[in-house]
Amino acid sequence: MPGVLVVCEIKDGKLKKVSREALSIGRKLAGKTGGDLVAFVAGSAAKNVAAEAGKFGAKKLHAASAVAFDAYLPETWASILQQVIHDVKPSVVLFGGSSNGRD
Repeated sequence: MPGVLVVCEIKDGKLKKVSREALSIGRKLAGKTGGDLVAFVAGSAAKNVAAEAGKFGAKKLHAASAVAFDAYLPETWASILQQVIHDVKPSVVLFGGSSNGRD
């Protein structure tokens, strides 16, 4: 069942506050629609935040855990995010209100 995909950002090996907030909103949306909450993170510490994302209701975590994703480059992120969206097929995709999210 389609759900909500939240694109998360990491800083110092933890989810950024803006991502935790987006996961909380995503959890509410997913609960109302009956879908799952899925998180996407990229960077060398991506797999380390699975438990933290789970605390905010994420049922699944898609992680691109490569050093290449530590630096934010829109073209690189767009490419991998396109694949994740194709795989997950969410009804809603949420980004945090950061400069990266607005980009």
